[in-house]
Amino acid sequence: MLNDVMTLAEASVIWGIKYEGLLKCITAGPLDQPKFHDDEVDKIQDTWLVTRQAMERLFWPMRAITADKAYMLAQLEWPGALITNYYETERGFVFSGRWYGGGLPKVEKKTGRVGWYLEEWGNRDKAEWKATEDLFMGSFEDSLGPIYDSIKEKQEIVRKNQLPGVHNPYPESKEHKSILQKFLDKIGL
Repeated sequence: MLNDVMTLAEASVIWGIKYEGLLKCITAGPLDQPKFHDDEVDKIQDTWLVTRQAMERLFWPMRAITADKAYMLAQLEWPGALITNYYETERGFVFSGRWYGGGLPKVEKKTGRVGWYLEEWGNRDKAEWKATEDLFMGSFEDSLGPIYDSIKEKQEIVRKNQLPGVHNPYPESKEHKSILQKFLDKIGL
């Protein structure tokens, strides 16, 4: 099942195990323990994928996702997003903030699945919104290491380049100019 596959970084967040420790479970020698089986992990480009069943076999059953884990999973999915608020429903967490794109990102409590277009959960107008700045992120800084640092760098770039009310977090570049702007540049206006 597709929900049972996740990146190694997502597994690190969900199980609370250091990313480097999980990497050692992949690269361990034949006599080293614990070790993932070859059919439980795969590498696509520079990203390691692992099955939920492998994590549960080596460690413990997946627990329900908490607000801080859900926030970190959303940040892993959209590192440049400035997620500022969230509300909790019976099914999961819904986040809001500034990013390029539509919809509110959501994270399921049961599976840790993250997505923009998961079915709408609850009434956001009546929801009890909370600030993400109140969530504790210290454990992720330690367990994810350079991945966490990369997310923070991308957020800082977004903060510097984004004007209030503008929802495009990517800096202006020639590749992102509109046809009209390219034409005006060509004629010197």
